[in-house]
Amino acid sequence: GLLLSLFEGNRPDDDTFKTSQMDRWTIHILLIGDPGIGKSQLIQALKKRAPKNISISGTNTSQAGLTVSAVKDELTGTWTLEAGAVILADTGNLCIDEFDKLSQAAQKALNEPMEQSSIGSAKVGLVQTMSARTSIIAAANPKYGKFRKEKGIGEQLDIPDSTLSRFDLVFVLEDDIDKDKDRDLADNRRSEERRVGKECRS
Repeated sequence: GLLLSLFEGNRPDDDTFKTSQMDRWTIHILLIGDPGIGKSQLIQALKKRAPKNISISGTNTSQAGLTVSAVKDELTGTWTLEAGAVILADTGNLCIDEFDKLSQAAQKALNEPMEQSSIGSAKVGLVQTMSARTSIIAAANPKYGKFRKEKGIGEQLDIPDSTLSRFDLVFVLEDDIDKDKDRDLADNRRSEERRVGKECRS
């Protein structure tokens, strides 16, 4: 699924914004899983291979930073619209780590670009529609701290249903508890740390 998002769907040869046969060709993917299972690493691997990519974290991104903001020039006093991450990533990928940490308003602000591939803005008298043909690749942690098989995905995410429904692919990554495997990993790490410590002292 992540590889397919790099190639997108059936984009027209002339890069037409929309055609009568389809609404969008971008692929939106959500990774949900236990903390520390490697969701961020998957996103970083995708970032390295995407020809056009912007990567942000939900912990420090606002709605305006995602979509569009109005900025006043201190010298002239005029207002301009400044593109956010989803517009800057047009025709590429926008990777959002910690998607569940985005505010509800910021998450809902993605509904339009995820569905329409554009963002309409009307601020300080400036009305503009900006292209946002962007594939959203997001990673989120379950709100109970660990994914629970007995509960539905929607119950375990602080994400509005209207936003969740716009993801084409949702992958659940689980950390299967195996005490023997975890003990072996811990022992191997301690052995490696001791070896590195001896080399540093010598």
